[in-house]
Amino acid sequence: MQNISGSQASPEIPINENFTLLACFQVYGMRAPTTSGLTWGYWGGRWGGIAITDGTLSLTASATNYVVVAKASGAITVSTTSTNWDNTTDYKRVYKITTGTSAVSGFEDHRVGPNGIFG
Repeated sequence: MQNISGSQASPEIPINENFTLLACFQVYGMRAPTTSGLTWGYWGGRWGGIAITDGTLSLTASATNYVVVAKASGAITVSTTSTNWDNTTDYKRVYKITTGTSAVSGFEDHRVGPNGIFG
């Protein structure tokens, strides 16, 4: 990663180049501009040779929401049951999201690790 110094001209250039370097890790990551209330936004990108478009998921209120990606298609889904979450043969884990009555109250990022999309 490139460092920035206080006297450097145009520090935005190495900052943007650093983001370009890490762009592959944004896929399925939480997209803050489209996340609000019980809507979870995620970034697109390329994963396993599949083009993923930016999108949103509708979360269930007052529940644990399990977000997974199907290995075969790259399709992302959310469920309040852990059936696909526990099926590590066909699915990769993305997020475990806890909700209150009208908003996200907490989340765990599982994209990196043995059962995550980058595992």
